[in-house]
Amino acid sequence: MVLQSGIYFGDDQMPTDWKIGLRLDKRAVKKTGLFPIKLRLYAGHLHDARMFRTGKECSKKDFDKILDRNINVKGKNLELRFWCDKFLERARKITQDSQIYSFNEFKEQFVAKPKTKADFIVSKYIREDLINDYSKAKTITSLKGTANKLDLYYNRITFFDLTSEKLHSITTKMYDSGLAIATVSLFMRNIKIAFNRARKPGKNQIIPETIYPFHNYKIKDYSNDKKRNRPLFIDEIKNFSNYKPKNTLQKRAKDFFMFSYFANGMNLVDIALLKRTDLEYTDSGLRFTFIRKKTKDSTNKRITVSVHKIIQSVFDKYGDGKKNIFAILKGSEKDDQIDNRVGDYAKILNKGLKEIAQELNIDNKLSMVWARHTFASKVYNSKKYTIKEIGNMLGHSSVATTERYLGSIGLIEIERVQDVL
Repeated sequence: MVLQSGIYFGDDQMPTDWKIGLRLDKRAVKKTGLFPIKLRLYAGHLHDARMFRTGKECSKKDFDKILDRNINVKGKNLELRFWCDKFLERARKITQDSQIYSFNEFKEQFVAKPKTKADFIVSKYIREDLINDYSKAKTITSLKGTANKLDLYYNRITFFDLTSEKLHSITTKMYDSGLAIATVSLFMRNIKIAFNRARKPGKNQIIPETIYPFHNYKIKDYSNDKKRNRPLFIDEIKNFSNYKPKNTLQKRAKDFFMFSYFANGMNLVDIALLKRTDLEYTDSGLRFTFIRKKTKDSTNKRITVSVHKIIQSVFDKYGDGKKNIFAILKGSEKDDQIDNRVGDYAKILNKGLKEIAQELNIDNKLSMVWARHTFASKVYNSKKYTIKEIGNMLGHSSVATTERYLGSIGLIEIERVQDVL
């Protein structure tokens, strides 16, 4: 048995003398042949002792292993050792309160609903706990997908049973089913996030810090240069700008691409969310200001764009929306509906861009996101702006983010930027 004791005094109060330990109650053998683990509390100031249920049980042999710190335990026994430590820690904190004098007062704070195996199921934890840390629809969808796939490969597996060997097994199965490296890596990153949150010290910790299969499993770093979106080179952007569209689809695709390019590499979702109230007239001309949807929860950095003649022409051609300038959205969509609707619109534009790319012998992976890369690359290569200034233009939260991206912009000398473009 493990014992912890202490005598505590409060102002104008009787001293309390508590001794805390764990015992295996052999008087109450379960049908499984296991014995309940109970917390034994001795009150020296009352000359009495009581036992309290913990909701845990094990064999005599396993109980001895759990208490022996010289023995490295795994699986179920490691889980039990973790909870035994938690019980002792909670009891110690309660008895340190000099207001707690009687067993009934102690019981009111100590007795709680015991944890069950379901509380440690990784997929359940992702769906019911981890997902609450996020608000972005795409992230939530990704986490739900990870939970579903995990149930597919190892249904209801717990943190204690999901070893590095099982992670390698899942990886093999995912590759065998034809999934891409990027998909598998995203799945594993979500699992890793779940482990990091579950083992982080604090009130939300549910597993020991030692439970971490990623010490022996490395998530594959995918660097697929052939698929990676790149910026258009100088001659390519010139040819793209001069290209005469052959159909309505190509014309719309080219117009929105150029709008994004001249609007600081503005993402399509932000273009879709642009409102007439975002526009303002200044002494130097018409401007609009926006906050990126992607980072609105982490930063309130506003990006200001001067309305170049190309931007104005897109306003004139397609600015037929009511609440929003462009009728890409109805204006009443929820967050996940916004992403889905804009995603569908992006597919249409990207189809037109691929047609243009084929005509101009440009990489056929050309898509709307290339406009942002092209803007960042062009401004960076002009050598007229610092990394920090470029980062402000793209709405990045730090120089480090900009360095990883290669260029970004914000609210600084907007007109000078237009000259560079």
